[in-house]
Amino acid sequence: NPVRALGTFDNPNYLGIFTVIILSYLTVRYFFGENDGRFPVLLFILIGLVIKVEFLTISRTALMGIALLFIILSAWAFWYYQHNKTVMIKIGALFLLTVVLFATASADFFYRLQEGLDFSSSTSFQGHLERWGTAVGTIRESPVFGWGTQKYVMTTLVDNEYVLFTRRYGFVGLAVYLSFFFVPCILGIKQIRARIKKLGKGITFDIPAQFIAAYIAVLPSILVFNIMGGILYYLQLMALFAISMGLVYNSLRTHSNQESEYRSSQ
Repeated sequence: NPVRALGTFDNPNYLGIFTVIILSYLTVRYFFGENDGRFPVLLFILIGLVIKVEFLTISRTALMGIALLFIILSAWAFWYYQHNKTVMIKIGALFLLTVVLFATASADFFYRLQEGLDFSSSTSFQGHLERWGTAVGTIRESPVFGWGTQKYVMTTLVDNEYVLFTRRYGFVGLAVYLSFFFVPCILGIKQIRARIKKLGKGITFDIPAQFIAAYIAVLPSILVFNIMGGILYYLQLMALFAISMGLVYNSLRTHSNQESEYRSSQ
């Protein structure tokens, strides 16, 4: 196996998905923050550096997460700013930056990427399938409430947090687990829609709105990552992602207080 960057994590895949979380804030700021009409050069450089760190982890799931994040935010900015010249330049620059970094990646990066795409011979993919199959078999025996943790009987190495949570707590527990991620996202979407309805399109986001937008944009990447790993049970990463959730709730409260003050002043 090629050498992969770890940072302070014990698994390069978790460092990889952490870079995706960081990129969500930088890219939201890049597209929706106030830049005084100038191209955000510093943000552009920071985005490039973070992408490079992800490439050093050679995490295929995180790479997919970056692609998904950039697609969502580029499409969102394209729609929000009504495809004006400035946003088209930003989207084009981000695309070229990604292409240049991808083209100059190491041989180990391309080897691992190619190995992962060959599902018939990929040891990583075959290992995932084997663990999923074992866990799914036990879920069928107790699908509603699950088996509990059963640490001394059942392995925790499932490589899929949805399957692991369903095996432990059933479909009832899975619903609670998913709500943990989706509730702040749904509330955030409602807040952003209300903001657009009130102010219209093309207005730069304030800091609370940027926090909300970053969470909305990165959540699909996190949900994809949970298919091949999991964030909730990896406490080092979950503690950091929980801050993102907290920022959403705090931003919602800030907007609610601003609305209350505005109504009371009328």
